[in-house]
Order: sequence, then C-alpha cells, then structure tokens
Amino acid sequence: MARVDNQEILRDDTIASLYDAAIEPATRRRGLSMLAQTLDAAGAFYLVWDKENNAVTDCVVAGTLGADFATLYRTRWGVVDPRRRFLEAAHAESIFVSHYDRTDAIDEDGSFERAFLAEQGIGHSLGANVTGIGRDYRQIFVERAAGRPPFSAAEVIEFRRLVHHMANAERLARAIDERALDWELPQRILDDMSVGTLVADQTGRLRFANAAAEEILAENDGLSLRDNRIQAARSFETNSLLAALRDIAVTGRTDKPDGGALLIARPSGKLPYAVVVTPLTTAVAGEGKATRALVFVSDLAHRNNELAPRLSQLFGLSKAEARVAAGIAAGRRLTEIAEEFDVRMPTVRTQLRAVLKKVGASRQADLVRIVLALPPMLTSSVEPVR
Repeated sequence: MARVDNQEILRDDTIASLYDAAIEPATRRRGLSMLAQTLDAAGAFYLVWDKENNAVTDCVVAGTLGADFATLYRTRWGVVDPRRRFLEAAHAESIFVSHYDRTDAIDEDGSFERAFLAEQGIGHSLGANVTGIGRDYRQIFVERAAGRPPFSAAEVIEFRRLVHHMANAERLARAIDERALDWELPQRILDDMSVGTLVADQTGRLRFANAAAEEILAENDGLSLRDNRIQAARSFETNSLLAALRDIAVTGRTDKPDGGALLIARPSGKLPYAVVVTPLTTAVAGEGKATRALVFVSDLAHRNNELAPRLSQLFGLSKAEARVAAGIAAGRRLTEIAEEFDVRMPTVRTQLRAVLKKVGASRQADLVRIVLALPPMLTSSVEPVR
C-alpha cells in the first residue's frame, strides 16, 4: 500500500512540475527528470521543431541520457528521426510506442535506431506531440535503456495521461504569455510618451508611473515622492493636488473650475509643470467608480525633438521647413530660429511661407493650433531632424 501511495505522490509531483516547466522553461529539466522517473525510464527529452526550416530550435534532455545526446540530436539526428516524422504525420493525440510502431522500414530509419539510439544505450521509446503541428511544434520522448523490458500497456496509458497535462500546460503558458503581452504593450506605449503619466489614489499614493513621470519625480524639481506619495515643492500646491484627488475619489469628478488642472512651480526657475487630474474609472460591483486618478504632467520646458520629423512625415516638409514649424509651435520667434540654425532671416521667412502653404494654415496661430491637435508623440518613434 505504501508503494502505491508513493507512486501517486510521484505522479502528482510530476504533473505539478510539468505545469511549472511550461510556465517557467528554466525548470523544464526537473519536469523531464520526474517524468522519466515516473515511467521507470533512463531519461526524457523535450523537442521544439521548426518545420519551416526543418531544424531543431530547442532540445532539453534530462535523466541519465548521454551528455552528447542533445548536441548529436540537434546537429545530425533530429532531421532523420523517424519517430518525430511519425508523430508529425499522425493524429494530434497519437502516441508513438517503439515496439508497436516500427520505424526501420527504410535504411535511413534503421540507421537512426542502430547508429544513434543504440549507441546512446536506448532500447525503447515513447513519444507524443504536446502542441499542434504548425510552423513549429513541440514533442516529448521518454527513453528506456536497452536490455530493459518494453513499456507496458499500463505505462503507455500513464504516459498518455501525463502528455495530456503537458499539452494543457503548454496552452496555459501561451495564454499567460498573451495576457502578459496585452499588459506589456500599453505600458510600452505609455513609457514611450513624453508626457508624464501617473496613477494615484486619494491620498496621493503612487500606484503607477511611466518612464517620463519617473524621470520628472527623480529630478525633484517641483514634484517628488515622499513615503511613496506625490508632493509639490510648495505646500499649497500639494494641497491643491490632493484636493483634486480626493474630489475624484468621492464624486468621480472634479467640481471646482480649476480643480482638475494646475501649475506646479519648479525651484530651479524653469517653466512650471502643467498637471491635469482626471478620473480613472473601474467597474466595481457592476457600477463605475473612480477610486484612482490619472495624473498627466507636462514639462513646459521640455523641447520636443520628435516634433520636427513628425511634421515632415505628415506634411511633406523639408528638414529646414520642419525645424521652422517645430520652432513656431514651441513659441519661439523667427529671429531665435534663424540664430539657432545660423540662417538668414529672409531664408527663414521663405521657409515659413512654404510651411504654411503645405500645412494649410494662413498664419502662425493656425499652425500652432494644427500642431496642438496632432496625436501625442512617442519618444522613440522617429529619428530627429538635424
């Protein structure tokens, strides 16, 4: 009775390790080792095959298989492995059993068994697909030493059960990866934006900050963190910010005319930060409730190096024209633009006229309005115009 209990414990541990291996590939060797132990085999190996390029892309070996097993399989024998090809052509849930499914029908197949498996001390094999056959696929093989009896019917059934768990684990791992990507992509987009974006609760406690916001907080020039709470350099500005956050937490909106937007002064003397606070609504018990707030922070002193190339892309401006358009949008005078780029004023005026015509604006104020209406810039999306 104790032996049966121990076998059941081993089986349960093996199943758990197979799920762990699918989610965390670094643990795959342990899962394979336990699989081999459960089936009283010398070892097991996990194969990833690139069908498009007809090559092994990954091969993980565990147990007492020879140290050169993975290398030889990857570089020479994987291409001609008749077991792999048998499973590739078989039904998705088929199982390969070496003493039932003969693979030495042609010389090449017999050579695989004699020159590779036999040399590695392998006498019997079980194999199965753990994913569907697509551009790439994954297979598992369990190897028993030569001189041992073939796998029994009960062991083949046990192998099938374990393969079922492996297939489920692979599907689960892919679903987790897709969910992770669903979260990672929006975060990457936020990190690429030049506008600081934070999530905070009603006490000002920081819940999230994109890369631009982290940089602003790290400068400690007007906005900073204290005990992981957002604060301004001047206490009355901190109070105004917290009041806006509390309004959102209680009512889901900011009722004061200026409650959702404020300027935060900077001790360095640079232009202030423009801060906008807006509700972040989530579904709680079927109702929309804003317990957190989005806080957007714009650095009015920031010089947007991505604007000129974006304008060039959108409106077909030359590099020189794009520099003029970006300078106007940033509030700079024509004389300042001419001085910075060492260009004569008549040339800058000619470039401005070309910009207005291409953009469809009749005056500089229209140009600024059009630029302000453009989608937010990503900090690494285009090369700067020089």
